[in-house]
Parts: sequence; structure tokens; C-alpha cells
Amino acid sequence: IYWVMLLKQVQVIFLILQNLKKMYAERACKVRVYVYSAQGLAPRPNGSHPQPFLKVYNVPERVRTTRDTATAPGLDPDFYSSFELSALLPGQSRLHIEVWDYQLLSETLIGETIIDLEDRLFSKEWQSKQVDGVLPREIRALQNPGNVNNQGFLTCKIEIVERKFGIANPMIP
Repeated sequence: IYWVMLLKQVQVIFLILQNLKKMYAERACKVRVYVYSAQGLAPRPNGSHPQPFLKVYNVPERVRTTRDTATAPGLDPDFYSSFELSALLPGQSRLHIEVWDYQLLSETLIGETIIDLEDRLFSKEWQSKQVDGVLPREIRALQNPGNVNNQGFLTCKIEIVERKFGIANPMIP
């Protein structure tokens, strides 16, 4: 009897390990980022309005930017920009959305928000909203490592789709 019980426990542990391996296996995904606007951006130290642009990435070597797209100086810019990034999840899970201030000879970080894509990928609630097509727009605080106060807020929406689905169903800008 002891050996039979031990064998059953080993079988259960083996099944659990197989399920964990499947659950946490790397998947090629497309991350679709829609950035609508920013609100209440911090002004420049001299009080003038920044000329904001975006940098979006989950791998630092693959930064996407709107730097070459003219955005009028202001504290409440409308970006209406979209980005599609490739990601291996779990793994490349830290999505950075940064708002920068463009000046003729320099760029200055206004603030950023970091989104953990794995939290979303493994959330049943988030997955069901994505399947139903009802992912909400999010309002996220912009943080700057050099300042303890919020540097404004960003309105965005994030989708994560399997790579094959993403190729078959192109992103709508």
C-alpha cells in the first residue's frame, strides 16, 4: 500500500510540473500599444511648456519613438500613436512608455510608466476582457527617477496577442 501511495504522489507531482512547464513556456507575442494623450505634464524648469514625444520599448535595443512627429508644445498633448512590439513572454515583460521633452540640442525625460506584461498575460480577468474586446483605456501616472512627484498622466491601452494571430490580424492604427 505504501508503494502504491508513493507512486500516486509521484505521478501527481509529475503532472503538476508538466502543467507548470506548459503554463510558463515562452510564447512569441505581439504587444500592441495605443497612446492617446497625456494630461498635466510637468513644465520645464523655466516654466515654459515642453514639446513632448514618446519612446516605447520592452527591449532597450528596440526603442520606438514619435520624436520625428511634430507635437505642439503643451502640458496636455494628444499623441494618438500606436506601436506594435514583438515580445517573448514570459521574459521580455517590462513595457516602458516614456514621455520626453524635445529641445533643439537635447532630450529630457519628463516621466515614464512601466507595465508588467506578465501580470496581464496570466490574469484571467484581463484575458477575458481582451477576448471580449472590452479592454479599457488606462490612465497611468508618469514617474521620473529624479522627482518624487507625478510628472503627469498618460492615457493608453495595451493588447497582447499571439504572434500568429497578430500576423493574421494586423494592428489597426
